[in-house]
Amino acid sequence: MFFRLDQMIRPCVSTVLLSCTLTFLPMAAMPCGFHAVSARESVVSSLMDGAVVVLATTDPDMPFQYKASEAIKGDLTEAEIPFLVDSTTRRKLGSNLDGRVLFAKNAETGNWARLAYIDTSNRQVFQHILSNLEAWSTQRVSRYQFFGSLLSHKEPSIRNMALTELDQAPYSILQTLDTSSDTQTLLGSFSNPREMYLKPAKILTLGFSDSEAAGQFLLQGFERSLTHAQDRLLGAYATAIIERDGLDGVNKVSAAVSAASHLSAESQDAIFQAMMIHYLHGPRQTREAIAKTLRHWIVNDPGFAEIARNSVAARPDSLVPSQRRGIRF
Repeated sequence: MFFRLDQMIRPCVSTVLLSCTLTFLPMAAMPCGFHAVSARESVVSSLMDGAVVVLATTDPDMPFQYKASEAIKGDLTEAEIPFLVDSTTRRKLGSNLDGRVLFAKNAETGNWARLAYIDTSNRQVFQHILSNLEAWSTQRVSRYQFFGSLLSHKEPSIRNMALTELDQAPYSILQTLDTSSDTQTLLGSFSNPREMYLKPAKILTLGFSDSEAAGQFLLQGFERSLTHAQDRLLGAYATAIIERDGLDGVNKVSAAVSAASHLSAESQDAIFQAMMIHYLHGPRQTREAIAKTLRHWIVNDPGFAEIARNSVAARPDSLVPSQRRGIRF
């Protein structure tokens, strides 16, 4: 999520205080995940970007190689899948004659990607995905609504796919979705080493839970992240706390920041961006609390003003050709 400032922080006559006039200008919504590692491309994005999309099984003549059996996009003659069939997939395909593996070849790079193993447990979900690809290219909200409905699916692979898809969504859209999920399942799987890439999405999803366990987990995670200069989950924690608790969440984040002995520039930037997400998309009381908090930090910490300015200046595409009305602090 990027933000526009068309009036940066200016030095005052006083050498101690900074001027506190900021104009925050919303821009087109951007995907809003906070990533400890690079976000994975979602299944839907891979399908949309694919020049060739096929379902495949093992080649009867060479059981360690794949053979495309059905073309979803493109032609079967273009489907020379470069991967070998691993032992687990070979056993699955051998015991389930209806099982298939979904592959896509990127139109730009020509690289193949394995997207999913499809059987009776998830076939209906993938049929819905494949039949709605064209519509979703222009109807993003319906795409994310569908995956929001899968967060409580009984199949872990479907839940994880839903999290990956929702990690691509603009935060303003996330706030409109029914993101009901099994909080205990999310908490229980949080440290799964195979799902590290899903941590930011899990944190943001927990922000929509009214569970006390979720609230405690988020605050403890935020306080723990404050002690690590390079912890890039900090912004996700702050965003989720404010989403869940509103005005009280702003106060919790502010209190934890005030109690921290030292914050790196990276940590300050992450907190600033989390605050700005809710300043742009939050209710009035939350926005007012954020404005008050940011003004306090800017006045009392000259370094924070520089962080806020640099956070926006680092993004040259954040400038607008004409001034829009903003909010003055």
